[in-house]
Amino acid sequence: MKTLFLTILLLPLALLAEDITPEKAQTLLAMKNPPQVIDIRTPEEFAKGHIKGAQLINFFGKDFEKKLAELDPKKAYVTHCKSGGRSGKSLSIWKKLGFTKVYHLHSGFDGWKAAKLPIVKP
Repeated sequence: MKTLFLTILLLPLALLAEDITPEKAQTLLAMKNPPQVIDIRTPEEFAKGHIKGAQLINFFGKDFEKKLAELDPKKAYVTHCKSGGRSGKSLSIWKKLGFTKVYHLHSGFDGWKAAKLPIVKP
């Protein structure tokens, strides 16, 4: 019964976001109309390296939700943080704001680097 309750409770989030691997993210980003990458790490983390074309929206910033709300909810996005924790927590905010196509890089930027995928360095 408890498992059924949790499944029903988490189902709306499953419909919102798809957990993806770094390799799947790279494939999506190579498409003709790729999703926008939203990096929710801190500015200091972002400055040390990021995915090409990523837009920084600091999860810890007081205006995080406001900045997400300025994005087009009809477009597709790939969101990530350092290791997947913050970006996982952010999914409920994406949902609340009406976004329907969010890809969650569940291993974060650490996973992207571990897969030896290209990064932009300062």
